[in-house]
Amino acid sequence: VLSHTTCSAFSPLTSLAPRSSLLLRPPFSSTTPGLRGGGGCLSLPPSLSLTMSASPSLEPAMKTAAMAVADAAEAARSVANTLSEKMGEGTLGKADTSPVTVGDFAVQAVVCKRLMEAFPDDGVIAEESAEELRKPESEKLLGLVVDAVRVVVPSATAADVCDWIDRGSLREHRERYWTLDPIDGTKGFLRRQQYAVCLALVCGGKPVAGALAC
Repeated sequence: VLSHTTCSAFSPLTSLAPRSSLLLRPPFSSTTPGLRGGGGCLSLPPSLSLTMSASPSLEPAMKTAAMAVADAAEAARSVANTLSEKMGEGTLGKADTSPVTVGDFAVQAVVCKRLMEAFPDDGVIAEESAEELRKPESEKLLGLVVDAVRVVVPSATAADVCDWIDRGSLREHRERYWTLDPIDGTKGFLRRQQYAVCLALVCGGKPVAGALAC
């Protein structure tokens, strides 16, 4: 899909690409040994550890969000790699087995799983529901979604994936919740160009932490 993944950081949000590069701007800093690069763009080693100068109370959420979108971007990339380079705009509709639908489901499953593991009490407002995937006639679509999720969660089962997707079913605002756009940029995704996985934490009605992988 993308030979190189980039991202940017801005206060109070931090953005992280899937194990490739991180662009740091004030007030963020990194104390990770072995970071390399110039002009503020740093290459990250496979084992990621970041210290950011945001509020200490937000650091766990920021780190979790970063790793969640990084993993989700790996799943999205596996789906996009199956796209035909000749795929045109006539395929942009979300048909039952379209790559966009598969990618949306897979990304939402991965992100919701990571958030559930770190913050089990947090709700997630996302776009997809597993209701259709659970139907017998959706067996093919579900299989494609599971395959994509297994890129980053090899032990994932069909039941797991559906449950993780439905973790994004929150529809009312709370004091604290996450909001997710699994694949922002449908045309870019289908054209094997730019798209993004967008995640934010909202507290007291304001976004306080988030991550963007593109």
